[in-house]
Amino acid sequence: MLWYAAAICQALTLTCLIPVDGFPVVQRDAAANISLQNPELFEFHRNIMAIDSTSGHETSATDYIANHLRSLNYTVELQPVHNPALNSSIRRENIYAYLGTNRTTRLLINSHVDTVPPYYPPSEDNENVYGRGANDAKGQIAVQLFAIEQLRKANKLQEGDLAILWDVGEEEYADGIRAANSLNITPIWSITGEPTESYQATGHKGGFSFYLNSTGQTAHSSVPQLGRNAIVQLIAAYNEVVTQKFSAESFWVNTTISLDKIQGGLVPNQVPDNAIGTINVRNAANATQVWEELKEAFGKIPYMSLILNATMSNPIKFDVIKDWRKQKVMPYGTDLASWTGKNYRFLIGAGSITTAHTDHEFVSKQEMLDAVGYYTDFISGLLNGTFKVDHAGTFPAVVSLNETSCTFKPFLLSFTMSFLATAQPLKSAFKHVRYFAMQTSNASSVRTARGLPYRPSIAPRLIRRLPQTIPFACAEGKEYFKEAMDHGNAEGFFGLMGNFSSNALPQHGGQTSLSMVLNSLEIDPKRKWKGAWRWYSTDLLEVCSSPNQISQRGINFDEFACLAKNHCLVTKHQPSSTRYSQFLDHLGQTTAQTDSHMVVSFSRKAFGQATESAETGFAPVGGYNPAQNKVLLMDSSRSQYPCIWVDAELVYHAMAEIDPFIGADRGYFLLTSGDQLETSCTCPKKSHH
Repeated sequence: MLWYAAAICQALTLTCLIPVDGFPVVQRDAAANISLQNPELFEFHRNIMAIDSTSGHETSATDYIANHLRSLNYTVELQPVHNPALNSSIRRENIYAYLGTNRTTRLLINSHVDTVPPYYPPSEDNENVYGRGANDAKGQIAVQLFAIEQLRKANKLQEGDLAILWDVGEEEYADGIRAANSLNITPIWSITGEPTESYQATGHKGGFSFYLNSTGQTAHSSVPQLGRNAIVQLIAAYNEVVTQKFSAESFWVNTTISLDKIQGGLVPNQVPDNAIGTINVRNAANATQVWEELKEAFGKIPYMSLILNATMSNPIKFDVIKDWRKQKVMPYGTDLASWTGKNYRFLIGAGSITTAHTDHEFVSKQEMLDAVGYYTDFISGLLNGTFKVDHAGTFPAVVSLNETSCTFKPFLLSFTMSFLATAQPLKSAFKHVRYFAMQTSNASSVRTARGLPYRPSIAPRLIRRLPQTIPFACAEGKEYFKEAMDHGNAEGFFGLMGNFSSNALPQHGGQTSLSMVLNSLEIDPKRKWKGAWRWYSTDLLEVCSSPNQISQRGINFDEFACLAKNHCLVTKHQPSSTRYSQFLDHLGQTTAQTDSHMVVSFSRKAFGQATESAETGFAPVGGYNPAQNKVLLMDSSRSQYPCIWVDAELVYHAMAEIDPFIGADRGYFLLTSGDQLETSCTCPKKSHH
């Protein structure tokens, strides 16, 4: 009867249905779940995530949260928020809640109810909660409320100690926080919940957006050379400015611009004569200075005009607590730029901005539990005076371009040239690409000077700008490598660099990465390649897919595993079955030795890399900096991407993205030499030697 009793227990615990006052029911697996450590926290989190609260449509979520607060005996005020740009019939309100009848407050707890579109309903596994608002910012609301409740139950809060402000419109309008300025409250401190990876934020960027208008000339699509394609002009102009080094202001190291939307063209058979691009700016210096620089830069390009689209905000510095949690500058902005209160400001929260606003947004359950703990410490520490505010929080709005610039600049390949000084054909290729790029960068001005119509040139494809990565060759990248060497986590680098190979197309990255590793491990291919010499090249690696498939998409995760098994010992790992902590352990182990290597298979999209040719990238790991938690990826796609340092968590997320060709996540491989090779490849054909 034991099996029968176990089955009953499993049936009772396996599925938990949580009603959300008329909203869709969320189903969850409770077995071995971190949620059981604080079921009320995660239940509330899932419930508010089950309600779509896209900016401008927050009413249902606001009502649900307000009713929940009332059930916990908070006094709740709903402050109307009016926005003339929105439908006036939609009721939108900020939530202001406090204990008892005293609405004044010493500490203001803040976050936002709204989310970006599109809406994704919540789901979860044993470790994470997924869906829209998981970390930005409904996870913050849940953490804040349960930290307050813990202190209330411990009788550590009194009337007037704190109040809650959860506003609307943060993601798009900032109208909620502007309305909150009229609440007539004067807190001493405020803490805002946003995904900071649980770092204390020392500052964040300002922001604004503008329209870039491109004027072209219509022509029949069968003779496009007779017209000027406004869409192509717009993209070429953006590419020209996004990689430009601005001489008048050193802020450009930290300021980013992103072309996020394009509208253009009327019909499929006509060259478009007009296009409008929406460009978002995250400025690390005075917004007016940045705007003037951008107007000057785009103003030099024919047929371009700019229109400011939104209110500009400047970077913000935050206060921090002395000797408490680690500190970090945040790359994004918040609506706090519109808050006029003169109080001390703090910013911290669970989750990472690298998944916020994406279709794979998530927050770690363990990090949420930890966040409840540090929020209770923060609140009680400030209120009882044991926490001391440090005003030394800094924001690096001015950084020397000559010393630490790590944005991608065209043709920054000195490190490759020094390592490959004897590779004359490659040096010759770089020389010709440099010449081509110099010619194309001056094409518009030369043609204009000669009185010829402007024809936008195709941007050179030597190096792509990757805003979330650090080039190996820049000053910061070199410092990371030195630290990795000091930690003993770059032992395999020299074997890989001594056998570094590159390819002209990103589609061939899998085979090239494997040949680098096999040669570094000194595995005998048992076939001659040149004369008496035996070493691996991509020519000796017969892949499972057809040449047509390879030219279109490259090889996928399963095909790489199949190919590698025929030449070395390989174990494969995927985020769906391998924890992040295990990934870090493997990073530390493989980079500390020379007889094993790691190759990662990742989504280039997650790094902000272009994906028109091959969405899946492959790269051997050349080093690991545990102090900075950075991974050195030795990308072999010379035509587009150099070696880069990437945050280990971002690499893990990039591996976790689903590959549409296999319907599963990507992952990483641990490769070692060995006599007994696996031959369990199930592909239609495999390589032989």
